[in-house]
Amino acid sequence: MIKRVVVLQGALLGVLALGSCKSDPTNTDVGTAAAVAMEFKLRTMAVGDSVRTFAEVVDKFSHPLQETATVATACTPGILALSAASDAPQPRTAFIVKAVGYGTSCVVASAGGFSDTLTVTTQPASLVVTGGPDSIASGVTANYTFAYKNATGAVMSGIPDPALASSDTTIAKIGANLGDVSGRSAGTVTITFTGTAGLSATKTISVVVTTAFNGTTSGPILPGAFLTVYPNAAGPKFDANTAISLGAIEAATRSADSIRVRLSDLASPGAKSFKLTGVGAGDVEFDGVGYTVAAAPAFTGTFTPNPVFPGATVWMHRNAGDPPFVATGAGATRVARGTSNANFAALTVDTSTAKADSFKFTISDLAAGGTYLIRTTRLGATLDARQGSYVLPVGTYGGTVSQNGGAPADKIVLHRGGGDPQFDADTRVYFDGVRGFVDQFSTDTAVVAVPPLGAAGAVDLRLSRMGAAQQAEDAAGAFTSTTASLLDVRGHGNDQPNFPVAVGNGNTYLTLAGTCPGGIPASGGEKCDAYFTITNNTVAPDTVTVTASWFAGATDGDLLICDGSALSNAAPNNVPACGNFAGGADIFDCACNAAPGDGFALDANGEGPPELIKFVFPPGATYVIWVNMFDSGGASATLIQLNVVGLK
Repeated sequence: MIKRVVVLQGALLGVLALGSCKSDPTNTDVGTAAAVAMEFKLRTMAVGDSVRTFAEVVDKFSHPLQETATVATACTPGILALSAASDAPQPRTAFIVKAVGYGTSCVVASAGGFSDTLTVTTQPASLVVTGGPDSIASGVTANYTFAYKNATGAVMSGIPDPALASSDTTIAKIGANLGDVSGRSAGTVTITFTGTAGLSATKTISVVVTTAFNGTTSGPILPGAFLTVYPNAAGPKFDANTAISLGAIEAATRSADSIRVRLSDLASPGAKSFKLTGVGAGDVEFDGVGYTVAAAPAFTGTFTPNPVFPGATVWMHRNAGDPPFVATGAGATRVARGTSNANFAALTVDTSTAKADSFKFTISDLAAGGTYLIRTTRLGATLDARQGSYVLPVGTYGGTVSQNGGAPADKIVLHRGGGDPQFDADTRVYFDGVRGFVDQFSTDTAVVAVPPLGAAGAVDLRLSRMGAAQQAEDAAGAFTSTTASLLDVRGHGNDQPNFPVAVGNGNTYLTLAGTCPGGIPASGGEKCDAYFTITNNTVAPDTVTVTASWFAGATDGDLLICDGSALSNAAPNNVPACGNFAGGADIFDCACNAAPGDGFALDANGEGPPELIKFVFPPGATYVIWVNMFDSGGASATLIQLNVVGLK
């Protein structure tokens, strides 16, 4: 065994000896210069800065050799300066490059017929604003100077000029000459200088108005009429840039010597001022230019009815001595209403019935009592104006409220006091501005269904259109909402057709709540459906009318009648349903599109409110009434009155 090992060792040594006699084919490349290599190929430097770098002489395998490269500047003279350095004992040629000028140049390292190039681009170290005022007057041009600086802070020359921009050209604009900035309107603006190599600098400037307007204005001017402004004969004159703070300048009459602007129809009388901007070649601004709004002459006509009342439609009749009203068109009379000259608001009038001598407008049931001013403007070719007033009386309720606390769809009873007007057929009751249904009334009492309020606590009542004089009264805090819920007492207990609530003749009140897009709840908290049943317990057919009523015209509710004995029970959920939005065998009809002759309806009125459907009710039958909120119209909840008539 030992002898065999010795023999193998001898054989291996023979092989190694034999191999050592062969030459390495790469021997001639190792240690032989094959290239010169710079540390960098490209470099960007600020003028005045220096960078230390090196060049190496390398062989084919990039091994550095103990050879020195010759380093020199080339390309563009005057931009770079070189100085020697040492990286000993490392085998390379170290040197320092300093940027002494602006531009692009290069450094070339060479040895043994080989070379490499470092390209250097130099740039300024900073851009600064060196001169110009902190504030300038409107219409005045100032020049702002700048400088490029190198890394040591020395000013440089021969650099491309920066571009200037204003953060708000309505306050200050950039001029045609380099560095020029012209003040326009009062305010603060930032001027940005954007230069080479991404450098920038900013200057914040305040523009002030120092010159008083030396022109004139017409006046005094009535609300809705035109104010004319004239510049001074010596200038500056008006031009296309000129604007006035009162509104749009009338284009047809605009000239260098005058401009016209219509005063607001809502303007209060007295001394006022406005601002002119963009006047003349210097775009001068003038502040505090005075003018006077004249008080409208008194309206000498009449209002009917007299006295007016909340909920009234009021006719305004002009006196023969007053200028006529203009009903329609661009020159139509404007009407405004307010409780003082300081709070006028535009008033919508019925233009379809407007005449030269009269027009009508409405007063909200919820309007506060007091004296109201009515102003008419733009009367006739002279743009005359008139101002009158009416008194809106609102009394204080002296009666009582039975069951003065409750939830949505509950009923309360109002008992009028001895001095209160009587209840009648058109009396309305509002709970914090939300209308409830008057379920029944006598001259002394009214039973009212409570609307959804969405909050618990004391609630103010407004009663309107009471008695022959259509009087109104307020009852502050007379009712207490006991819940913030928008749902009636049934909650979600009847929002499936297999859990309907049985009803008979008369009124039933319910609330539906939520956005209900397309008639489907957008979330689990929304209630978009309510189901009720009626039954004909007689042996003869009944003629029945079912009506669903609500107040908001933007709300889209639907009233459907379904066969209570044939509710669909579709797989896979097997949840009873009163058909679907596309209809179903169990849906007899929808009041929204029912019509006599359709096989079910004897009478219907289409889309509501209200929605009504009249039909023959077979003996012994049970029908399901489905009330669906198809689109809330933006209301968070809606009080609905469901009325059934005709059951025996």
